[in-house]
Amino acid sequence: TKDINVLKTVSLFKEHSVNLIRTKENHLYFMKQEVNKKLEQQLQTSQIKEKINSLKHNIINNLCSDLSDAFWHRKPHMVSLPYEKDFTEQSIPTKARPIQMTYELMEHCKKEIQELLNKKLIRPSKSPWSCAAKIYIYYYRQKKQLQRFLGSLNYIRDFIPNLQDL
Repeated sequence: TKDINVLKTVSLFKEHSVNLIRTKENHLYFMKQEVNKKLEQQLQTSQIKEKINSLKHNIINNLCSDLSDAFWHRKPHMVSLPYEKDFTEQSIPTKARPIQMTYELMEHCKKEIQELLNKKLIRPSKSPWSCAAKIYIYYYRQKKQLQRFLGSLNYIRDFIPNLQDL
């Protein structure tokens, strides 16, 4: 019976502590709600609103002055261009002036262009907007794939035993 009484007191103590914890949690919850309501009421006063707005403008004007495109109202991308009365689209130059080359440089460039044409890495172009030879993206992709393949071969070579060692 003595053990049963001890167990009963322990269980009562446990229930009491659980109830005490629940009441403390409820008390904290209600206190949190009260604090939130008081903060909301204080934030609605005109003095605090003015302080918040002045701080906001201070941050926008001083701290973010380095970032010109951070705010839409600044619109730095808008540029006013001068009006030209006699402007026509036909007067826009479509070609740049040719680069002056020495004879040796010209021969070297022709040789390189011919090599690239033979390898079918470039093709001739008659467009007024491009140069004589146009390099395509797949040339770079093929080069990267080849480098990746050679790198994997080097990796495999490390694991193949030397025949002389056997």
